[in-house]
Amino acid sequence: MSTGANAGAGYKETKILLSKGAAFVMLNRSAPKSETTVAQPKKDVGADADVRSILMDLADLTSVRQAVEKVLGVLPQIDAFIESRQLHR
Repeated sequence: MSTGANAGAGYKETKILLSKGAAFVMLNRSAPKSETTVAQPKKDVGADADVRSILMDLADLTSVRQAVEKVLGVLPQIDAFIESRQLHR
C-alpha cells in the first residue's frame, strides 16, 4: 500500500512490487489520476497485476477513515505502508 504511487519514485516502487506478485493498493486523492494510475502498471507489468486504487486525501481525516475501511475490506493484511507522496510547504 502506498501514497504518491502515481509518479516518480512511488510509481517505480509500485512496478517493482507488482512484478514480484504483490497485491498493491494505491492511495490517491484524485479520481481521474487514480483510473490512469491503475491502468498504467497493468500495461507495464501485465494485465493480471493485482493493483487497485482507493481515494484518500491525507489532509482530510474523514477521507482517511473512509479509505481505511475500504482497505480493510479488500486486503486480508497489510504487509507494508509506503509514504511516498511529496510534502508541500
